[in-house]
Amino acid sequence: MQIFPAVYENRRFNLRAGAARDLLALTGWELTPPTDDFSFAGDLLKSRDFIVSRFWHPPARFTFTPAPRQVAEERLMLLVVTEGELTVGTSTTVSIVPEGGVVLVRPESLTFIDSATAVVCTLVVLGGYTLADGVIVRTGQASPDYLALFLSLTNAIFSRPVPPSDAAFTHVERAITELVAAIAAASDLRFEKHESRPGDQIHLDAVAFMIAQAADPATTVETVARELGVSRSHLFRAFQANGDNPSGFLRRTRIANASALLDRGVTERAAAEQAGFGTVRRMRRALAER
Repeated sequence: MQIFPAVYENRRFNLRAGAARDLLALTGWELTPPTDDFSFAGDLLKSRDFIVSRFWHPPARFTFTPAPRQVAEERLMLLVVTEGELTVGTSTTVSIVPEGGVVLVRPESLTFIDSATAVVCTLVVLGGYTLADGVIVRTGQASPDYLALFLSLTNAIFSRPVPPSDAAFTHVERAITELVAAIAAASDLRFEKHESRPGDQIHLDAVAFMIAQAADPATTVETVARELGVSRSHLFRAFQANGDNPSGFLRRTRIANASALLDRGVTERAAAEQAGFGTVRRMRRALAER
């Protein structure tokens, strides 16, 4: 199935449910969990090694799975959040990208993108470019001046498009490429390199953090991974190497805390709150299932 041709001009799309999921699947992305109440709309212009898109969608979580035997390409993606906020994950990092924030990354390095609210984004993918050796992602707040120029140019492309077949298109592509470089140079962007900490150290750090923060109901595997600056999958692998899993350890820590509190004569309500379960019902269920 091919929703868009290989090279197309100023295509506007407004897809819902299965059609939206099919488009995502073509690029290796999956809506998790799948839902029929989902829409994906925007504009997209693509040539052989250049993509520019402006799109919007409601709250959603997307996970990326590279195609089997996929050959890594030299490609650089700039993702700009113009409205809303995204959580972006790679194999070793989790980054919060607020409104006005940018992500520079090789597309295949992404593992998930999560948005708790509706978002509007602008995306550029450039063939033949990459990040410095060892750097897998750069994130931060974009330079306001260069970001304004970038958004003005990309919005103009969709208002008065120059088709890829036009000789002038190469100049448009070059202008966007130069603005991407300007944003990267002028913005204060953090960078993350390939994970160098051994799995045992990640496991020890996670265990210490969970023991210290288990009493807070807001502590989850996701928040632990974010605190340590690793992905959920990396955290799970670190625990798996030690014959455990992070969610199980966090649950057992809370059960142990609740049992100790109850043994001291603390009321069920107080024990549930102080152990991190939040409610008596959750605590009772956990104690019954241990």
